[in-house]
Amino acid sequence: MNEKSKENKNNYFDSAIYFLDAEIKNSLMKISADIKRSTQEIRLRIDKPVNLICAEKNFFIKNSGDATENYRSIDILKTDKNALEKSFYNLCEYSVYSFENQISNGFITAKNGHRVGLCGTAVMKNTEVSGMREITSMNIRIAKEFFGCSLKIVDILNKSFKNTLIIGPPSSGKTSILRDVARNISLGVGIAKPIKTVIIDERCEIAGISSGNAEFDIGLCDVMNAFPKSIGTEMAVRCLSPECIICDEIGDESDINELVKCANCGVNLIASIHAKDKDDFFKKNISETLISKCGFENLVFLDSYANPGEINQIIKASDYKK
Repeated sequence: MNEKSKENKNNYFDSAIYFLDAEIKNSLMKISADIKRSTQEIRLRIDKPVNLICAEKNFFIKNSGDATENYRSIDILKTDKNALEKSFYNLCEYSVYSFENQISNGFITAKNGHRVGLCGTAVMKNTEVSGMREITSMNIRIAKEFFGCSLKIVDILNKSFKNTLIIGPPSSGKTSILRDVARNISLGVGIAKPIKTVIIDERCEIAGISSGNAEFDIGLCDVMNAFPKSIGTEMAVRCLSPECIICDEIGDESDINELVKCANCGVNLIASIHAKDKDDFFKKNISETLISKCGFENLVFLDSYANPGEINQIIKASDYKK
């Protein structure tokens, strides 16, 4: 088991609920430290019980702060429309316009790197979603640091620094692994010398930039915060002379095109992508492109949401036989 996060330094749960309506927040603050540590997501839905998603169990909260697995328990804490609305405006710092771009993509990155997924009614402009109104639910994904979770990867990079792809399902710890890799290689921990590293933090989650400061320990990395990969990678290569670029969640064709450009410029890449497991990854149409054109050689498969940050298997793309 990896050395898990420095809980005495950062209380991730408490920092994730700072914007919630006072009644909900006060009840959540009372729950036990063990449940706080194991909580991965906090889900709030209008007129439904507040739901804590943990690795192996789901809990609901009573107004007293006691946790229960019984959905129909007496005195259960529910989220009414007014509380959800207050929480949303607190999250936006009462300037919804400033967060329009994130909202149109279905989430807001809160302080400390916690991502808040949103559900509501789409506001359409032509054929694209330009915003959201009448918010009906929120999902707070709690960002954490797992110090040392990337050391197996760093050891491989120390022997031969090759492009590396972190692969796993949602909530398996891909961002945490990237954060730990960034910290270690930029500081020269477990590797021959420090590597000049730039993070393209499109969703503001890896570094958790707030008021210009990184809320997470990312070593000596430079951070292109909230830049789309297609713009941030190009600017980084032109202006920051990186030896390595790190980015999260490869999605569409434009992401891949920019990574191809970086690979062709001689910049090493470390990135992540969603896939259930090895078979699921190799079934994806883009897997061949990522390997052959982007040059991803180290393929790191994570365990599951039940063991975030745990590495299941590392294989060499050149050794894999379909």
